[in-house]
Amino acid sequence: ITGFYGMNVKLPLATMQGAWMITVGISAVLIIAMLVMLKMRRRM
Repeated sequence: ITGFYGMNVKLPLATMQGAWMITVGISAVLIIAMLVMLKMRRRM
């Protein structure tokens, strides 16, 4: 757990209206990629 939001720096997506959708999309892609990789690794 880090305190990135408590730092006095500007966040890249802080001013964008749909930034949470970008964050959710990136997270979903990473989760799917990890699941695919783990399934492929088990088959070997």
